Amino acid sequence: MFEHTLFTTSNGMEVDMARSGEGWSRRRTRCVGWAKAILLMLICTGAADRALAQPFSSGSTGVNGSFPPFPTGTTALPDGTRHLVWNMSSGLVRYCSEYDTATQPETCTTEVGTGQIPGIPAAGLTNGVFNFTDVDVNFSPTVGFLNIFPVGNSNNSPLTILSQNSIHLGFNVSLFANGLNGGSTNVGLLPSVAAPGGRPGPGGFAGGATGNPGPPATDGSTGFGPAGGIGGIANTNFCSATPHAFGFNGGPSPVSATLTPLIGGSGGGGGGALEASSGCQVGRLNGGGGGGGGGALLMVATGQINFSPGVVLYLTGGNGGAPGCGCSYGGGGAGGALRLVAPTLVSPSSSANLTGGFGGAIGSAAAGTVRIEGDASNFNLFLNGSTGTVVATPGAVTPANTPTLRITAVGALTVPPAPSGNVNTPDVTFPTPPSSPVDVSLAGSNIPTGTTAKVRVTPQVGSATEVFSSAFVGSTASSTATASVTIPPGFGAITASATFACNGTICALLPPKDRSSAVVEVVAANGRSRAFIVKADGERIELSGGEE
Repeated sequence: MFEHTLFTTSNGMEVDMARSGEGWSRRRTRCVGWAKAILLMLICTGAADRALAQPFSSGSTGVNGSFPPFPTGTTALPDGTRHLVWNMSSGLVRYCSEYDTATQPETCTTEVGTGQIPGIPAAGLTNGVFNFTDVDVNFSPTVGFLNIFPVGNSNNSPLTILSQNSIHLGFNVSLFANGLNGGSTNVGLLPSVAAPGGRPGPGGFAGGATGNPGPPATDGSTGFGPAGGIGGIANTNFCSATPHAFGFNGGPSPVSATLTPLIGGSGGGGGGALEASSGCQVGRLNGGGGGGGGGALLMVATGQINFSPGVVLYLTGGNGGAPGCGCSYGGGGAGGALRLVAPTLVSPSSSANLTGGFGGAIGSAAAGTVRIEGDASNFNLFLNGSTGTVVATPGAVTPANTPTLRITAVGALTVPPAPSGNVNTPDVTFPTPPSSPVDVSLAGSNIPTGTTAKVRVTPQVGSATEVFSSAFVGSTASSTATASVTIPPGFGAITASATFACNGTICALLPPKDRSSAVVEVVAANGRSRAFIVKADGERIELSGGEE
């Protein structure tokens, strides 16, 4: 866990609890069985007989304004816009008349305008959580359709769209959060170059690369993610299950029934490589790359989610790549995850496609999962290749058991529950520097009792100091601890962090081999807690979405 507090003394000592954290934002899921692509129609009748106990809120702060952001000085999409390319890091939106939909780059082939989402941190958004006032997306009248492509997601976080009002996707609007196909081996590819695995959709996992022809030839890489497909075996060239030259498909993700935390599809395994003695031509010795897993998408509206006819959400897994010869196909990526939450959901006819990608040797990968929360009695959604759950009332946006850590007081001064994190608006001010050490009070939830926190005091001038807190006492639901620190004069920052073993349902989204060495860490930003699983290799997987 990690919490950060700025302070100033003398002329004013601020304790700014701006919590920081970087890294991986990821996922949540629930186990579904292996499934072939099927077409279902979800017609939710009488889904909400119960009245909401209290007004529902998406939790959006509205800092990112309304979506989409139009070019400066305009109030509509530029004429000729066919594709909207949404950079999830910078918030830049490009309007394209032509775009490479197969590789989904960050730029247009032909650009007709740009818009900028406001409120994006200078270093870029890292958690994939957008806090809009309203979402209303419609096609350009001169075109008749619009395709949305989220790109630039270097942290591979799920796409979370929060709206203070409603979310409306107009006629023939499609959103593509799909995994891409694995690389195929073509004539002329250098024999020492492995074909890459497919890029995942936001919040999904990449496909495994092919083996390297060597010599010696190597096995294909296992697909990424908790249920990544096993890579193909080198120099076998068999289409049988044992030994297998092909990469296995991505399996069903281990997700909770509530789809919290949200997690996309796992990648397919890469095909094994062959050596020259196999009889294949030089440059055709690689297998196919594994398909990327489908993305993870969360839409939450305080008012209504409204999909017009022709709306399609694509969270499909990518297909496995083809080998130059033999049976070293890449495995398909698994379908992603979709969660829609609002008091009411309305659609005459729309669809969501969460099929698994095709693995050339063994059919399709596992399909994805859909969860709909709210009054869906007038929400007609076709589900292609996925399992679906409908509940009558919208639930919590983040998991109830997500660990949190807060600095609640420094000495006798109480820290605001939603600290500003801004030196221009101090959260806590000391009239004079404390002459003796003061206690920093910590409050936690879902932290094992007995855990200690590291508290760090960093002045604007001078060296930082670190102390350990007392052990957390209380219960799992609510615990407290204190640490005695010396507060130097002037501005500075106080941070608190704690880690503990990852176990139980929280770590179910990791492959079994990674669970015992992983730890849980919680960070916070602008008053919101963010929880992470940290693997032994340093990879960070976010369990909840906080503000940047």
